[in-house]
Amino acid sequence: MALTIECIADPAAGRVVDHPLPLEDGAQECDLWLDCLPGAQAVEAAIKQDGALVALAEVATRPEEPVHLHLRRLPDARWQIRSERVVHTLPLEARDGRRLLRRHDGEPLQIFFLVDATARRVSAEGDGFEVEPLLSPAHSAPWDDCVAALVSFAAGLVAKHPSWRMAALAYGDTSDDLEDVTRELRPRWAVYPERPDDRRPQRGDLDLLHRSLAAIPPTPGGDFVDALAEGMQACADAAMNEPGRKVLVIFGDSPGHEISHDVPPFADAQLRSCDVDEQAARLFELGFEVVTVYNDRGDVDPQGLAFKTTEWNRYLDFARRQYARLASIPGWAFQRSRFDPAEAARRLLERPVVIGRGACPGILRP
Repeated sequence: MALTIECIADPAAGRVVDHPLPLEDGAQECDLWLDCLPGAQAVEAAIKQDGALVALAEVATRPEEPVHLHLRRLPDARWQIRSERVVHTLPLEARDGRRLLRRHDGEPLQIFFLVDATARRVSAEGDGFEVEPLLSPAHSAPWDDCVAALVSFAAGLVAKHPSWRMAALAYGDTSDDLEDVTRELRPRWAVYPERPDDRRPQRGDLDLLHRSLAAIPPTPGGDFVDALAEGMQACADAAMNEPGRKVLVIFGDSPGHEISHDVPPFADAQLRSCDVDEQAARLFELGFEVVTVYNDRGDVDPQGLAFKTTEWNRYLDFARRQYARLASIPGWAFQRSRFDPAEAARRLLERPVVIGRGACPGILRP
């Protein structure tokens, strides 16, 4: 009788295998230590007997914190999975497939940029401050700096992917439920370009990428939550169905709609049908790696002037945390004030062999 657990025994290979449980002759229990797969939020413990699944559980954890499992066979021959962490025991039929994404070295690359066209810049104005669109043509220097950094990041990444395509999209917000909002605050579009055919990735050209990003027009958002989820959906729809690597870079400071975390009161004035977590899962299934660059310059200006109200900080914290969660792995969540394009490109080029999402088999510790 072969008793095994699904895990990654060799991190360099990154393959999921059925690894024998460390049971001595006649032993009915054993201990294992597993590391969480980069990008995953939980370790999946799948116990098999002669190749058939006999026990299934998920153990929530945090990056770089190992999970201790104690496995014990009960008198009725069922297996019990225990840990110091919270264990969710699942019915065997609840398994919905592995969420694993393997590295694609040297293969064709599709890189999408999704820009928050409602992003703002804050500047000192007398004894107060002034908030203006970051993409405003009247104050183009800050956005020019952002564009240069994003293009520099792309240049570092495509150096290892000679065959590549690119697309520059932006998100604003929908306006169906904002009829009472003044024209100056009413969103002009949810996703830019507005025609889906214009969102298809084009042959890679850094100069064209620079011009495309610089030409994105600003739009009001109307409320705090904007159409980030719709923008993510548009990128997924526009991607070409071909082998290779896909990277999505999200830049901005407005969050999208989500139901898994509480949105601050009055942050969203609209009915929504698109959720950022749902779209992140779809992007992962399509093979996308997600990088986020949060525009913290919209929170604090170079002179150190900041929004001080507790209520407003709740909104900013929500947006920061959402951007951090959307990145495929924690090391790919950046902030504009500390964004180093060369370092960001290096991190993606040296990415783990396998990254996960949700609950995934763990990496076995020796």
